[in-house]
Amino acid sequence: MDADPMRRFCETYRLTSRQRSVLGALVAGRAPKEIADELSVAESTVRFHAVAMYQRCAVSNQREMLALFARTIQPVAFEW
Repeated sequence: MDADPMRRFCETYRLTSRQRSVLGALVAGRAPKEIADELSVAESTVRFHAVAMYQRCAVSNQREMLALFARTIQPVAFEW
């Protein structure tokens, strides 16, 4: 199994390096303002990258994005 689930997720959904940075910060629980400060960009730029990422992943918002990421990196095991 791949040791880097973030990389695998980003490759699967063809996210850009900046989208990957934003996703990583969102997964870590950072707010858009914190991400903007960390990346030295405007908060609107963070939101732009987030929306582009949501579109690539066919989700509508941050909550759905984080849920998709969680499901993808740790699939639910079913017992029959």
